[in-house]
Amino acid sequence: MQTATRQLYQLIMMVILVMVCSYHVFAAMPDSVRYEVCTVANTRVHVITVDLTDPTILLTPAVAYDVVGKRQSFIGFLADRQPLAQITGSYFSLQSGYPIGDLVIGSRQRFDGMVGSALAMKPDNTAEIKNIPYQWRYSWPGYESVVQGGIRLVQNGKYAVYPQQQGFRDPGLFRHATRTAVGLKNEKVMLLVGVNKEILLSQLAAIMKGLGCIDAMTFDGGTSTGLAYGSEVLITPGRTLANVLIVVKRPGYAVLPTLIPTLPQTAMVVETPLTPEPVVQSANAKTGMREQQSHSMSSLVNPSQIRYSNADHITDDAGGRWPWPILITTLPGGLRLIKRRKRTLVQSVTRSTAPN
Repeated sequence: MQTATRQLYQLIMMVILVMVCSYHVFAAMPDSVRYEVCTVANTRVHVITVDLTDPTILLTPAVAYDVVGKRQSFIGFLADRQPLAQITGSYFSLQSGYPIGDLVIGSRQRFDGMVGSALAMKPDNTAEIKNIPYQWRYSWPGYESVVQGGIRLVQNGKYAVYPQQQGFRDPGLFRHATRTAVGLKNEKVMLLVGVNKEILLSQLAAIMKGLGCIDAMTFDGGTSTGLAYGSEVLITPGRTLANVLIVVKRPGYAVLPTLIPTLPQTAMVVETPLTPEPVVQSANAKTGMREQQSHSMSSLVNPSQIRYSNADHITDDAGGRWPWPILITTLPGGLRLIKRRKRTLVQSVTRSTAPN
């Protein structure tokens, strides 16, 4: 009798589990943060548009474990910060973990790097991209958030790719590589852009112009390329990162969870062909091998939900597929459901029943 009761209990719990797993709890995404896929110059481009007229939105850099010099996985940043959107941050030293440019978080300067262009945000969400002279110290008065350490791509609507003049010397920056960038259509409309195809800096500049940006700069790329929309991981880096740029709700503005059905992707994907100006190939461009470094998933600890989208295959630098994640849900009574998903990872918070 007890065996039959236990089997019935497990069957009921399985039915409940199937019903629950058919839905995912997502933070309500505001209309001011939108995702789409565009085709620019025969290149597939992931674009997150942020409307900075929304006073509830805050763009800020985040450093690994809130300690400058440490490194954390891209998914670890997502799990800790729960942002509306996230993109790879500035270039950094692989040896020390320190960024090459300044970082300002919450109007407090966290690091002096003094290299490259800077994305600077004021408390009223006014954004600008500033060229800071190489190794020139700046105190950033009146700015709430700053990420310095990128290569200028577009300035006042014109091509402005002069990395050597900005102090960039690493030849790897001038090779074909996957890329991330940030651009401004105006001081209140920002684009976070990821390209999972190996391209040159000049091609990235043409893409940003084709998207309508009057100012644009790079973030870190190559093995560091990463982009996420809500819980949707669009492009995954192959290494841990020192910092990222995140879009979050300002303190005091709550994000209410909304129960919605499972969809192949949480964002509408629209193929929009655009025609940018002709691409001018850089004389310094050379093909080359990117650094190969394995990605650590060790910091993925109980994120409320993280899904890999169908937008791009997830591969390591050697071109091999990652081991597909396993979703494990623990039920009262010791029943465990292990389900492999090839294209989508949902890491759900589970609560085991503790003995009284």
